[in-house]
Amino acid sequence: MILTPLNNFKGFDLDNHLLDILAQRTSPNLLVILPTNRKQREFKKYLATNFEGKLSLPTETIRSLALKIAKKIDPHFQIIPEEILDIYLGEIVAEMKDNDLVRNFARGSVELIKNTISEFKENGTNLNSLMLDLKELNPVNVEKALLLARIWTELDIKLKESKMKEMGDVYLLLQANKWRIPEAFKSLFPAVQQVYMQNFIELVSPEIDLVEGITTAVSNKIYIEVDYSKYNSNLFEKIENCFSRLETAGFREYTDPREDLSPQFFSLVRENLFKSGKKQKTDLKNIFELEGATLHDEVTLVAKTIKKLLLDDKQTVPSDVCVLFHRIGNYTPWVRSIFNSYGIPVNITDRYKAGDFSSVSGIIDLLSIINANFSLKSVLELYLIRFCKKIRKCGQFQKSVRPHRGHFPIRPNVQIYDRAAPFI
Repeated sequence: MILTPLNNFKGFDLDNHLLDILAQRTSPNLLVILPTNRKQREFKKYLATNFEGKLSLPTETIRSLALKIAKKIDPHFQIIPEEILDIYLGEIVAEMKDNDLVRNFARGSVELIKNTISEFKENGTNLNSLMLDLKELNPVNVEKALLLARIWTELDIKLKESKMKEMGDVYLLLQANKWRIPEAFKSLFPAVQQVYMQNFIELVSPEIDLVEGITTAVSNKIYIEVDYSKYNSNLFEKIENCFSRLETAGFREYTDPREDLSPQFFSLVRENLFKSGKKQKTDLKNIFELEGATLHDEVTLVAKTIKKLLLDDKQTVPSDVCVLFHRIGNYTPWVRSIFNSYGIPVNITDRYKAGDFSSVSGIIDLLSIINANFSLKSVLELYLIRFCKKIRKCGQFQKSVRPHRGHFPIRPNVQIYDRAAPFI
């Protein structure tokens, strides 16, 4: 399905459009926007493979485009590195030891607060909006929200003094200056007349403001490709709210005739996956149900079960465990905080750089050895990585390096997967 505000829209085929550009040898007037860096890399690889470097097409992720437009609106800021943001929050919390909640902070609480503030901002909720919503909370949550607001206020002061912003602040800047988005976009991409957005499953409120501004800049020639069905709100919950708001902004749906040619299984999944129905009992002993009063309780029960499994079976390591969530989105901070509180190391994919994974960093370190002139440090870094075990056993490698005696501990990780964005 394609969403577009363009009148008399007849369809848009990206492959055919690229072939036309190549055949006519004209400069591309199309900007392709992807949801993540990974999708952008895949698309660039597709261009390189299918067009052999003969076609250069501007591409952006939604976040990189948001940052560039924000820089046009307000050029006097820098994005704050995660390390400095952690330092700022640590200083703020250290100055609040008089607060009972702060004194009772569990491991991971500061990280939870940081992620919560970031998610509020990225979803278009500023501090004033949070304060207005306090009256709708129960007394316990009000106390926590007031502490969150206090930390948020102090953090904003530090960010303003250092002339830095986190990505959530960039989104709030766009939301507050959405009338300036069309002009900023045209100054960045003067040759772009059409925009194609591919593989999107969600747009937060400031991103929709960005889309509406781009729509004005390209005279409605914007096409958003989404996989969406009105008949299954459980599967398409993330895109459903976006769909409603875009409809209000004048976007209409266009169904590609090729969708009718997809296998029947695809239609079956799209229409029925995750739909509620009568529960079927199972006699399998290795499948059981954990029930919690809230999602927070369920995650806690899962963490306790994993901890018990690790303690009962010494041969099981955290990296042997995989947790699959149906929907995780706003609950990511909970998951990280709860697992950390039980001492279970956890990594979340699509929220870490690819270089953070041992397999990727191992290959990078291997290829970097020659550039480092086989220095002891570069060789030892490779030696530490479990992924490179076969390389370490190689006779030539062992002759070239004599590591110091001792054990090199490698911290395994629980693997957690989201159905939309896999977690490791």
